[in-house]
Order: sequence, then structure tokens, then C-alpha cells
Amino acid sequence: SVGGYAATAYFYNLGRFKFDAEQRQDCIYQIQNMRLAQWGLFREDVRDVFSLSQSNMDNYILVGALIVTAVMNFIFVGYPAFPLEPRWLLLLWNNCVFACITFGLVSVWLALHGSIAQRSARVKILTQAVRPPVPTLKDIQEAMRAQENFEAGGARRYFEPPAFLVPLAEPSDEVPKPSGPTSAARTASAP
Repeated sequence: SVGGYAATAYFYNLGRFKFDAEQRQDCIYQIQNMRLAQWGLFREDVRDVFSLSQSNMDNYILVGALIVTAVMNFIFVGYPAFPLEPRWLLLLWNNCVFACITFGLVSVWLALHGSIAQRSARVKILTQAVRPPVPTLKDIQEAMRAQENFEAGGARRYFEPPAFLVPLAEPSDEVPKPSGPTSAARTASAP
């Protein structure tokens, strides 16, 4: 009879331990998932900011290429029909045309350079400053509870009275605070 009550108390407390351990583990994993989702939003914000710059650089490349194309077309179409006298007018027209071609090519070159620079800056920020906090093996192991943790509690743990009988009992296994770097610690220093 006493053995039956002891077995009932043992299995009741074992079931309670398993339930508490599962709830604790679910809570820790939920915290980890929420942190990953938060950092996913940070990364999405970085991508959005850089996509604006990328679209601007692409537009600059397009406009610069259209300007160069239009001036080259103007040279081939308008040059044979342009009057050769007075000579200063021809010199002024040539200077304007070649300056336009030069500035068009420089604008395309700078837009390409800006596009490459913003892409490399985006990659640097995403890989160094806004890395998601992937849980380590240690974090995952700390979230787990095995039956040996229950058995390590000794006889006091085996025959604990139900929680509703001891209303002011201290929680024995709390959820740890999220460890790892926070948003302030995850930013890279400027070179």
C-alpha cells in the first residue's frame, strides 16, 4: 500500500517534471525564434534601404547611356548637315558635343561605381553587422531537460506534494534570460 502511494507520487512528479521541462523548452525555443524573426526584420530593413539606392544607380546608368546614345546619334545625323562657316560656330558645337559625351560617360562610370559600392556595402552590413543570432549548441543543450535532472533531485523531488497543496512554493527551474549579443553589441565598428 505504501509502495503503491510512493509509486503514484513518483510517477505523478515525473509527469509534472516532464510537463514543466517541455513547457520550459518550448518557451526558450519561442524566445530564440522571436529573436531570429526580429533580426530577420532588421535584415529586411537593410535590404529595403539598399534597394532604393540600387534603383537610383540603375536609373542613373540608364539616363547616362541614353544621353551618350542621343549625342552620338546627333553627331552622325547632324554633323554632315551642319554649316562649316563660321568656323567658331563649328568649334563651339564640337566642344559642346564632346563635353556632353564626356560627362555622359563619366556619369555612367560613376553610377556603375556607386552601384558596385552599395552592393558591397550591403553585403558587408548583412554579413558583419546584422547577423542573425543563431542559437549555439550550448544554448540548445541548456534548454533541454533529461530524466536524469529529475532523478538528481533526490527523494525530495520524487515525493513532492502537488503544486496546489503548496501555493507559495518557489519555482525550481526558471527560464533563463536570452543570452547572446543584443542589438547594441551586434553592430560593427566603422573602419
